[in-house]
Amino acid sequence: MTMEIKAKVAQILGPHEIALNTGFRVGVEVGNVVEAWRTVAINDPDTSEPLGQVKLSKLRLSVVEVQAAFSIARVTVDSGWFARAIVGNIGPQSKRIASGGMESDAVKVSIGEEVTIYLNDRTTEVEELEIDV
Repeated sequence: MTMEIKAKVAQILGPHEIALNTGFRVGVEVGNVVEAWRTVAINDPDTSEPLGQVKLSKLRLSVVEVQAAFSIARVTVDSGWFARAIVGNIGPQSKRIASGGMESDAVKVSIGEEVTIYLNDRTTEVEELEIDV
């Protein structure tokens, strides 16, 4: 079972790393997945009436360092590498965090933006280990 906690971007550290405002005090561990979201409004095509909103993933990161009150997350490798290899780029590539201008391969992330951290349930993992032994 995976648990979710909400966190916020505390600092943009570079084109592939951010700092989050939460750490091991709430259970964050190295390897936890972090997801940044964008919200898209859905409107009726005939009446333009708002139908609702959907939350879509815009960036996936992995926790690489954890301290008591904050953690560092790095952008994970983009799984769409095969399509890029066909058009000339070889191997997997990561998305980048926008550094001001909007580069075509960059995703805008802002300080204070809410993200979701997926925590692994250690109880389930321990039970599985006991069964395997």
